[in-house]
Amino acid sequence: MEDREKEIIRWFISGDSGASSQTLCARLYGIPLKRNQDNHPHDSSDFGRCKRFLKLLCPEDKNTLLRAMVNVSPQWKALVEKWDYLEGINSNEVLYAKMRKILQEAQID
Repeated sequence: MEDREKEIIRWFISGDSGASSQTLCARLYGIPLKRNQDNHPHDSSDFGRCKRFLKLLCPEDKNTLLRAMVNVSPQWKALVEKWDYLEGINSNEVLYAKMRKILQEAQID
């Protein structure tokens, strides 16, 4: 088993994965999930898990992977377009409020 495969397994069982970060992983590595594979981050905790996944497993591929997520759903597209901005927010409350606004606007389109 390759080192990266071991890291993926460790990450999956670490407890620091959720539906949206698993969606990122599935899209990156072609891993099928039984549940909906277009689940986007819904709150600051989800966003944090996605951010940590990107940093841990594919920091060099972050922008490539995020660009691929644009086609997954309108919500993913809206979040990806503001990803760097959202990453810079240090307050969970502010991050959540900004995400809610972005996701609400994405549903209007």
